[in-house]
Amino acid sequence: MAAIYDMGRESGLWETILRTDTELITKKDLARNAKSLDYFDALIFVSTTGELDLDDNQKKDMMSFIKDDGKGFVGVHAALDTNYKWPEYGEMIGGWFDQHPWSTFNAPIINEDPNFPAVRHFPHAFVKWDEIYQPKEWSRDKVHVLPRSGEA
Repeated sequence: MAAIYDMGRESGLWETILRTDTELITKKDLARNAKSLDYFDALIFVSTTGELDLDDNQKKDMMSFIKDDGKGFVGVHAALDTNYKWPEYGEMIGGWFDQHPWSTFNAPIINEDPNFPAVRHFPHAFVKWDEIYQPKEWSRDKVHVLPRSGEA
């Protein structure tokens, strides 16, 4: 979370609001806190393991934010390990966490879309010490892959 905040502040490209609750994931008017989903351009889920505390209206609003409004969603560490009881979330993110059988290692990373703004500063191929997730019920046809693990 701090890295995302720092990158936005240092580059001047975005303002980051950090939350560890789900209150703002709604399109309803929040009188005391006017920043509902309509205020934001993207949601970033970081280490969200488990079921998020979202009611049916919040789920509908989040999917509308992404699909109808064309806003962004970024899933970082454990975003695949989230919301197993919400099929539309799994469809949107492309699947769910299965395992990480390789533990943490020097993972080869391939930048599949070097023209995409979020990854254009990365080389075509590099190595990153990381814990790579193996997804289940995942299809490349349902998501826009930016970097991926694997050989070039």
